[in-house]
Formats: sequence, C-alpha cells, structure tokens
Amino acid sequence: MLRPSGGEKCRLGPHPLVFTKHETRDTNHGFYGFHETRDTNHESQLFPFHRGYHQPMLKVGLTGGLATGKSYVSARLAELGCHVIQADTLGHEVLRRGAEAYDDVVAEFGEGVLGAGGEIDRKLLGAVVFPDAAKLSRLNSLVHPHVFRRQQAFFEALERDDPHGIGVVEAAIMIESGSYKRYDRLIVTVCPPEVQVRRFIERGGTEQGARDRLARQLAIEKKRAFADFIIDTSGSFAETDAQVRDVYVRLKREAE
Repeated sequence: MLRPSGGEKCRLGPHPLVFTKHETRDTNHGFYGFHETRDTNHESQLFPFHRGYHQPMLKVGLTGGLATGKSYVSARLAELGCHVIQADTLGHEVLRRGAEAYDDVVAEFGEGVLGAGGEIDRKLLGAVVFPDAAKLSRLNSLVHPHVFRRQQAFFEALERDDPHGIGVVEAAIMIESGSYKRYDRLIVTVCPPEVQVRRFIERGGTEQGARDRLARQLAIEKKRAFADFIIDTSGSFAETDAQVRDVYVRLKREAE
C-alpha cells in the first residue's frame, strides 16, 4: 500500500521536507511545473514538472526487514523496466580476492575467515562478526564505502544511458546505516514478524537464528515511518504484484 501523506517528500538533506503543490505553467519555457510551498515557512520555488529538465535520474532505495520480500519486489520492478542492483551482490564483489575490501577485511579479522582458494568465506566471516555488534560495525565500515562507490558508478552510467529511467538499490539495512538519505524515494517491504520467522525457517534457517537477526534490525513498524511507499508482502503474490505495479506507475510518472 502507499504511505499516506499530506504532501510529497523531497529528500534534499538528512531530513525529509514536506511540500504542498500547486500546478502552474511557465509560458516562457513551455513546460509544466509545480509552485511548491514548504509547509514550515511558506517559502516558494518553481520546479519543472519533468525531473529530466533539472534533476538527475530518479534514485530509489528498496529496503525492509528479514524475509519481507525485498528480492521478490526488486525482481518485479526489474520486469517492469527499473534498473535494479542489490547491495548484497556488491558486497560479495568487493570482498573477492583482489577487490577493494579484501585486504582490509582479512587484516582485521584474520585468515580464519578464508576458505578455498584464499577467498573470504562469508559463513566463516559471519560466524565471527554476527555475535559481536562491534565487529559487525567494523566490518560494515570496511565494506560499505566501497559498495557506495559502486552504487554511484551504477547511477552515473544509467544517467548517461537512460536519464528518465528509474534506478533501484535493494539493501537490508538501508535505514539503520543512514544510507536511505542517498535516494529520492524509499520503498519499504513489510510483513508481520511471525511471517518473517516462518519464511526464514522455510529457507533453511532456525527460529532462533531468525529472532537473533530480527533483534539486530530496526523493527518493521519503525521502518514504516521512513517510507514513501510501503508494500505489504504478507498476502498472495498477485496482491503483492498489484502493489508493485502501482508504485512503479507513480515512480515512472515522476521520472519522466
């Protein structure tokens, strides 16, 4: 479902701004726009209606909690025409032998995290960092900057090739890390905690493992407050697909 709001959020800084909109037309330049009045102090600015006239390609963050259907939603968005990358995939890439984060991670956590062929074994690494919040934070500090640089390169390439397109980054801890501020719009996938646990177990995990991971993440109900769009995946695939299409239509309208 879509997040109810009295206005559109504009992510120009660390905190969203809320604007009320009044449609206008600039007869000198021949484009439609919005005369936007910020609710807090009634400042006014004229912004073109079409983002491509004055802004880069629309950047969208996609996040949620454990087993809330992030990857399913990102796959549906890709089918509809969005350009999608997964932060987890980029994390895999920067940890490969010879890649940006490899040396620092091995130096920090030791050769005990290495598997066959000298590659970092993510299961071994996870066993070291997940029980210790300080170690997990340290790992993130070594990996995330390289992931963000790859995301930026992804967006820059897309902006050249498809300036009116929609670029989507899927990441699990986008809100917790503060990286959601990098995006123009934020989609949050949600479902009840009992559904999260059941799905995690169906994927081969344990109930305790699910609850441990949930304890390290911001609660879904709190993540809702950051969302421009909320997609509830607790129903059928058809119900989820309908929500995804609705969000896509609204994003596409904004991107053009």
